Amino acid sequence: MRYHSSSVPTKTIHLELPSASYDITIGQDLLRTLHPRLQKLANGKPYRPFLITSPNIWKLWSEKVRTSFPEAQSPTVLFHPAGEKHKRFAAVESLLEQLAQHGADRDSLLIAFGG
Repeated sequence: MRYHSSSVPTKTIHLELPSASYDITIGQDLLRTLHPRLQKLANGKPYRPFLITSPNIWKLWSEKVRTSFPEAQSPTVLFHPAGEKHKRFAAVESLLEQLAQHGADRDSLLIAFGG
């Protein structure tokens, strides 16, 4: 089993904006507790995690991300090239196609992981 549930000291800041409000969690080694925190965010409902990242970021952090999740609930990883030149509508269309191919639905959770 790869899931770690030990408590990591964190600080949470609640941010209120005119268009949205959300919490920002600050702490060390937060990737280790990613799955339990996402479960809390989903309010106990089943969800399917999808993670969008670049190959370089995934190479650096994949093991820490994967060890947070039970094997049966590992996120589906979708790759997007790094750099401003790739931030185009065509890239969004490609990501949407990948999400559809992998069975994303309204209960899926999309995580942008990287810069």
